Formats: sequence, structure tokens, C-alpha cells
Amino acid sequence: MGTLAGLGAPVPSIIWLDAHGDFNTPETTISGFLDGMALATAVGRCWGKLAASVPGFHPVPEAQTVLLGARDLDVDERALLDSSSVHLVDVQRIRKHGLNAALEPLWARIQAQTERAYLHIDLDVLDPSEARVNHFPPSSGLTLTELLGIVRSVREHCTLAAAAITAYDPEYDEGGKAVRAAAVVIRELSSRG
Repeated sequence: MGTLAGLGAPVPSIIWLDAHGDFNTPETTISGFLDGMALATAVGRCWGKLAASVPGFHPVPEAQTVLLGARDLDVDERALLDSSSVHLVDVQRIRKHGLNAALEPLWARIQAQTERAYLHIDLDVLDPSEARVNHFPPSSGLTLTELLGIVRSVREHCTLAAAAITAYDPEYDEGGKAVRAAAVVIRELSSRG
């Protein structure tokens, strides 16, 4: 919420890469894990009074929100996503249609609202064979090549207002693969070409 608040007006689009939906609410969560409600809070589905206490925060319209790579969704969380205007692009769709074809419909939708975007990259969007970043490692994730392709596509089609790389626990990083993956993503985010 702090990053979104700090970006000011106009409210940016959110491009949220995560193995999990982070779209639970206090009413739907099984675990009570606050991080599992982060995207739902950002779009105004829950914790409205708390989020409003962050100076400058305004919920991002669901129509300006994309969830990429989610594959571990609670039943009620999936129902919330299905009833929302959040655009969900899962790994299977990317593999079936190819990265560009899977993402192309998003850009016109986002650019119709605003060209500014906040890019949230939870490293567990990667398949654990690429990098294990925490104790919630669902299989069938993105390859690092696919993730880098998404970052490049976001940079080509949006004005990147901010980016975050999240959910790294060094205790689970086997051989430093996750740190190296994060470094490659950071280089891609900061490259000029």
C-alpha cells in the first residue's frame, strides 16, 4: 500500500506476478496469512479502513489489475477472482498461446486506463526447479526466461512507475539460485534497452 500511495495520481495499473492469488479476504482466508490478502487490499476488496490510513493510498480499480502466474488458489479465493474484473493469466495460458499472445490483450486494456504500472514480482512465481524462494513452493511455475519476457513486455507497453521483488527467504534458497534469479530480474528491470 505504501508503494502505491507513494506513486501519486493517476493511480497506476497493477501487474502482480505470484504463485498465489493474494486475493483472499478476512472472510475467505483459511490461514489468516495477511500477505495472502495483499492484492485484495490493493484493489479495495478488504482492509479498507486500514488501507485508507496510509496517506495518499487509493485502491486500484480491478479493471487495471493483472494477476500473472498464479497457480495455488484457495477455493473461495478463486471464486472471488472469477467474480472480479482482475485479469488472470495463468502459466498454462502462457504455455498454450505463447507469451506474446497471452499478454497482448492486456496492454490495450491497461493503456485504456493509464500507461503507468506497478510491477509486483513475488519470486515464487518461478517454478521451484528454477529457484526455491520460500516454504510455499507450488510446482508448474514460470521459467526465468518467461519471467524476463514478461518484464520486457511490461517495460515495452507501460511506463514502469515502480517495481518490487518479494518473498525471498534465504533459508530455502538452494545453492543461491533464487538470489541469482533476482539479480537477473533486477538487471532486466534497470536495463535501458
